[in-house]
Amino acid sequence: MNNNIIPHLEQLFESAPPDTLRRSIDHLFYNYIIRAEALQNNFSTIAEDVYFLLSFLERADELCREEKEIML
Repeated sequence: MNNNIIPHLEQLFESAPPDTLRRSIDHLFYNYIIRAEALQNNFSTIAEDVYFLLSFLERADELCREEKEIML
């Protein structure tokens, strides 16, 4: 991964903390599943991508919380 992405992630997490993003994506994904009349052929790929993104955001939230605790 390129270190140039770090400032962008920091900016993103300042605007929308990882836990907030995770909950929003989780909510959107489950509403999609509930309301979808016919799931697309690539549903398993979409589900895996959402899972990986939610896992990343969960870990990012843990790291942000740890960093805040260290700063106190």
